[in-house]
Amino acid sequence: MKRMIGIAAFVMFFAIPAHAQRGGASSSAAPRMGGGGGIGGSGGGMGNLLPAHPPTHFKMSAVSGSDASFIPSGYLPFESAVAEGQAILDAEKKTPAEAAAASSIVPKPHAKVAVVQSADGDPIVIQQ
Repeated sequence: MKRMIGIAAFVMFFAIPAHAQRGGASSSAAPRMGGGGGIGGSGGGMGNLLPAHPPTHFKMSAVSGSDASFIPSGYLPFESAVAEGQAILDAEKKTPAEAAAASSIVPKPHAKVAVVQSADGDPIVIQQ
């Protein structure tokens, strides 16, 4: 009995959203053209029509930022853009000695705890 109730609940759970896929049964008073109604085919000969809604107008109400943070973009020919990008990359290059010196200055993160093994083979957590 519980199995039958479970199966019925399962079927009903997936059958509830199925009403959105029926084009013929609608509660609105306006007739629909071209919906897929029931057993295949379209209901009308006109095909799917877009609803007649006025176009949406977006209105800006607030602007953030300042003139100092605005950098206008510009168009560069491909060769000029590649040359400018290569100049930026060349300015950022470091020698291996400079990279090693910068890496050795940065503090390394250390673990707050350590796990060591006792003489019996049991793990021991030590606060550092």
